[in-house]
Amino acid sequence: MARDLARADEELGTCLGEGRWALALATCGDILQAAPSALSVRLRLSEIYAKAGHRDHALFLLGLLVDRCSAAGLPLWALAALKSLAALGAADPARERAWVERYAASSAALSKTATRPAPPDPATPVPTGPVPDSLDEAAQTAFARACDLSAVAEPASQVAPLPLLSELDPANLEAVYRAGELRRLAPSALLMRQGDPGDSLCFITSGEALVFTQVEGGPPRELARVGEGTLVGEMALVSAEPRSASLVAATFLDVFVVGSETLTYLARQEPSVAKVLERFTRERLLKNLVASSPLFAPFTAEQRAQLLTRFQGVEYEPGALIVAEGHPGMGLYIVLMGQVEVASDAGGAHVPLARLHSGDVFGEMSLLGGGPTSAAVTAVAPTTALFLPKDDFLAIVEGVPTLLAHFATLANQRAAAQSVLLGRSGDLAGPPPGP
Repeated sequence: MARDLARADEELGTCLGEGRWALALATCGDILQAAPSALSVRLRLSEIYAKAGHRDHALFLLGLLVDRCSAAGLPLWALAALKSLAALGAADPARERAWVERYAASSAALSKTATRPAPPDPATPVPTGPVPDSLDEAAQTAFARACDLSAVAEPASQVAPLPLLSELDPANLEAVYRAGELRRLAPSALLMRQGDPGDSLCFITSGEALVFTQVEGGPPRELARVGEGTLVGEMALVSAEPRSASLVAATFLDVFVVGSETLTYLARQEPSVAKVLERFTRERLLKNLVASSPLFAPFTAEQRAQLLTRFQGVEYEPGALIVAEGHPGMGLYIVLMGQVEVASDAGGAHVPLARLHSGDVFGEMSLLGGGPTSAAVTAVAPTTALFLPKDDFLAIVEGVPTLLAHFATLANQRAAAQSVLLGRSGDLAGPPPGP
């Protein structure tokens, strides 16, 4: 089978792991000959130079990468190169300061309409070149190709902001940069585990990772494949809930990791950091909700945006009563962030019925049935919910038969489950009960 860029990158990783420097350098040269815009190979190359006794080559190449990537709108590549310089004992404060100023919230260079250059196609053929006669020859050939940046994106006057980081002011962005850690993972290495505490967030600087969930005893279910520029882990970190999915390296993976202690410290010192984190996470959750909730599925993107304007955002502290049992239903609620408990005091005993999390809805049972609410809903953590008034909800579902059928089925399943939990007749089925 012909070697492509993805396969060549795997071979390079194997050579690095085994300390076969001459073959690793030759593979780098092959990759750069076939895909001269490739950046990950240049970072690997600097690592090889440092370990093979060519430290000056490593420092020079990393400096070139910082300057070009920062100017061309490739900030995570520049960050990775800066961290690599620091790891070699050659931190460059001037370059670090320039990177911070270019990508902090106050930068005039940031533009939401700017786009980042695309990485080379992993299917690009990479022919095997002649084997160099010596380590020095392999090093010089690869170095010459790596320093030729003519195929890499040109400097740009306007660059795309970094997710989350570009909402920080220069001082806070610099603090995050200094506290963060660059990690390199081999294929199949676990980056995050479902159910673990959210103790960090990660930016993928190069490579790809698989996102999957797994029910105990069942097979893994792949949700997505994420790559360069993706921010992961922030949801669990901000919501203080366990991670909802696992991430495993699909290729050799470079990630910039920021620990919760750093963000917690900054948030305490500077309230604006906490607000930035909360706003960013809320916007991400809202985007995911619109893309995945059955309520929005029948509509076009424009209609979804219009529908969203009918919702009201509501904040609840732990212990706050959201829905009282036995009262008229006021509307439909969607948990955006946090956690609520559904419980009933029918018969004089407090009976917990369910815990609902991000993406779950409640309130539909009384709206469709026309009767009072059959349970109370209380926030058990700081919670943000979206509220759709009763008249708006009924107008929407009555105009869209598939939505009416969806919520009617959900209400019936919850009523049956609630009957079983309260000791009445019925079959336990479907999702957890709601009011």
